[in-house]
Amino acid sequence: MINNDGSVLPGRPSIPVTSSPFVQSNLPTLPQDTFWGYCLFPLDVGAVICMLKDNVILKMIVVSSTLAWSSSAAYPFMSAAVNLKRKALALYALFLMYVSVGFLIIAID
Repeated sequence: MINNDGSVLPGRPSIPVTSSPFVQSNLPTLPQDTFWGYCLFPLDVGAVICMLKDNVILKMIVVSSTLAWSSSAAYPFMSAAVNLKRKALALYALFLMYVSVGFLIIAID
């Protein structure tokens, strides 16, 4: 585990997270990873749908709807886990990650 000053506590596994000092989340690292996987599931479903069809317009519609689904799934978790003053920062970073995954889904045939 990592203290706020960056020192590592002995005897406990440590996985550093670069965004945690800025966002000040209440979740440890592994539950954060589980949460991100849960909220990325709609984009995974969209990627499977886009693999079956080769129409770019359809891909954009599917990715837009699954992006909205992922963002709406992430909002309650982030609202509960992050300080109220830092919620917009955390949601913005998460939304940018989802948008980049969405662009990859559209771009890759």
